[in-house]
Amino acid sequence: MYGGQGYDSTGNVGLLNDLWEYSAGTWTLVSGTTTADQNGAYPASVGTGGAAFTPGGRQTAVLWVDSTGKIWLFGGFGLDSAGTSGGTGQIGSVFNDLWNFDPGTSQWTWVSGSNVANQHGVYGTPDTSNATTNAAATNVPGARWGATGWVNPEGNLFLVGGFGYGSQNTVPTGFLNDVWEYQLSTGEWIWWKGSIDVDQPGTYISTPFSYFQLNYTNNAIGARHAGYQTHPGMFTCSGAKATTLRPEVPTANSTMSGGACRFRRTRLDRRFPPRSGGLSLNSELTA
Repeated sequence: MYGGQGYDSTGNVGLLNDLWEYSAGTWTLVSGTTTADQNGAYPASVGTGGAAFTPGGRQTAVLWVDSTGKIWLFGGFGLDSAGTSGGTGQIGSVFNDLWNFDPGTSQWTWVSGSNVANQHGVYGTPDTSNATTNAAATNVPGARWGATGWVNPEGNLFLVGGFGYGSQNTVPTGFLNDVWEYQLSTGEWIWWKGSIDVDQPGTYISTPFSYFQLNYTNNAIGARHAGYQTHPGMFTCSGAKATTLRPEVPTANSTMSGGACRFRRTRLDRRFPPRSGGLSLNSELTA
């Protein structure tokens, strides 16, 4: 389990950056601090890791485990390298940073994205097939919280939606419906589908005339956060907050819903101390 908003070791409520392992009835602190509201400790450049580096306190991020057992963390709402906050009574802002945690070395590596909050996305060209991907080193999702993530059968990381920033500086934050893939082999992001703008309505087939039309390529989900992935390589949206709702910006005394993510051959483990917006991965994960 990683982070969330809740109580630290001193009894204060804030944004947490602790990474825990639960095994045989025992919790073990693996990484992070015991006090809330810690800024991110970033290396001088992307691609660097070490014992001194760790993501800042955050909630409603996306968490994956790849086929080698490494843990990946993207985005969420929390504290960047400077502790940027959005205004009076608000602690934290929105991220687009990607981190990797290696259980073998117990060290975090900053892999992609910015160490400064509230960044817009760089979309590049949308992908159309597995044969000719449009991955690029400059591609990166915009900052967001409440996205949903999963690992596909090839072991790459996927995320969809959330609440945050699209591509345009003139467009305010909102709900997103973009689908992204991070390729472990190339270290690059691919924009697969969805809009570069926020608060986009869904495109639905209301009266399909055959089973095959249900998979029509022009279907698009409405912008949302907190959808669910239910099977390996498959994403299902149900009960998620959508474009008709505007979530409140979190404050020191508020909580956020969403960010519930299910992963390939993984189930959520609810046995953890009181907090919201944290993410957990059960130890039963297999490759």
